[in-house]
Amino acid sequence: MNPSGSLTDPVFLESVGGWLSFGTIGLGLALALISAIVLTFRPNPRLYMVATLLSAFIIAFGGGIEFFRAVQKARLDQASLNLSTYFGSGAWADLAEAISLKFSGSKEVTGNALSKLLKKDQEYPYPVTVPGGQCRYVIAIAQPPSDIVMARPANEKLEVDVDDRSFYKWITICNKSPAPEAWQYPVKVVNSDGMVRVSTYRDKGEPAATANASSMPRIIITACLGEYLGNCPEKSDVFYGCGSAWGDGVAVQECRKRGYPDGKSAFHQRVSVGGNKCGYAIADVTCG
Repeated sequence: MNPSGSLTDPVFLESVGGWLSFGTIGLGLALALISAIVLTFRPNPRLYMVATLLSAFIIAFGGGIEFFRAVQKARLDQASLNLSTYFGSGAWADLAEAISLKFSGSKEVTGNALSKLLKKDQEYPYPVTVPGGQCRYVIAIAQPPSDIVMARPANEKLEVDVDDRSFYKWITICNKSPAPEAWQYPVKVVNSDGMVRVSTYRDKGEPAATANASSMPRIIITACLGEYLGNCPEKSDVFYGCGSAWGDGVAVQECRKRGYPDGKSAFHQRVSVGGNKCGYAIADVTCG
């Protein structure tokens, strides 16, 4: 458990604020009651005044905390309502399309596409099939203020990489086995009810799963290196985070995932810019 993370957790802070405000008010009332009982038997005007003022101060302090919490909650509720209103069905559809275009790059749509209203915490099984030796790319977008949750598949034959944002996810799934793998990917929205859009993409011109090396077409994959996928200077097909290996090994790895033999890959970096922790680079990976 990370103590610093717990201290900044919104749920933890909300709980502490509630206990502090009501506990303080309770303490003030208890002090007032005890003072009243004691002073009934041993009257002391000066002590009575001090106890009254102290009790009033404690109660006012607790009430102030509770008032502040109520104001903050009202502001958050209003912000959530404004966000939901701003991202109405039309605006959200445009946003979802823009995100899909940015992340899909040169890929093409394949498989099932989902557009569905989900209740808060409702889970929907989204079918995904990855042919042997190939990759599939899933983009899942929720309508703000909803956030989206997608659990990683528990399958040793699949390599899964997730670019995780609050209301959308870009998931790369590569099948290491020669046989196709299929499963139901659970999609869930949290925070509120909301529309969900999920689509699956594949590499454009990818080889058939049964093709041999001599019949595989030549394909070019755009790779990006950096801290955030969304900040890549160009559309990319694959993403490598800061600290990842970069160079010819990337070409060998990506082409091998797609069924190409070693020696049938090439790596060419053509863009390098600064930004965030490690800057950003764009490279073309040629397979075949």
